Amino acid sequence: MTKCRWMLCRLVLCGILGCCVAGTAMAIAAPAETKAKSAKAAPAKMTDEQMMAEMMKLGTPGPNHEMLKKFVGSWKTVTKMWMGPGEPQSSDGSAEYSMILGGRLLKDEYKGTFMGGPFEGFGLTGYDNKKGRFITVWGDTMMTGLIEVDGTYNAATREMTFKGMMNMVGPPTPYRMVTKFVDDNHFVFSWYERREGKETKTMEIDYTRQ
Repeated sequence: MTKCRWMLCRLVLCGILGCCVAGTAMAIAAPAETKAKSAKAAPAKMTDEQMMAEMMKLGTPGPNHEMLKKFVGSWKTVTKMWMGPGEPQSSDGSAEYSMILGGRLLKDEYKGTFMGGPFEGFGLTGYDNKKGRFITVWGDTMMTGLIEVDGTYNAATREMTFKGMMNMVGPPTPYRMVTKFVDDNHFVFSWYERREGKETKTMEIDYTRQ
């Protein structure tokens, strides 16, 4: 073997050994470092009693569930819909609200008309103690999917507000739902959509207690 070839082999061998040593060092150091990070980030383990107490706390209705009881009862509705510029289409209907599951969820059953035909809707609204937000789910005879969105309640203005993205027909459209209590026997639901960069009211339902 010539001197040049011997030197080349030596350089290659040193490079291989260097990689092996470095790799071994990383393999040894990495678990230790990962273990240290995991130990530092790991939350304190809860006992069975603590877990049960937390579950009971999160599963117990509170003041926000009491607020939902304002809706309970039978209501007469007048719906206005703006399909475009001009006067809205108007129709009458009725709604029945009741609390279920021990006061944890508000059930909403709606019956009315839409474009001259029968229309029915069904909704559930609750307050998630863990998330700290209201959750509502809605389905009706105009769709096969469900609207599911979360929101907040402003006690000062007596308004519930939910925001979401409608993705049924055409491009996704941002929307906002606002329910405002006028008094204990009257509330108004408004639906707003963002069209061409501007928010527009497209529906309003006036509820009067029966």
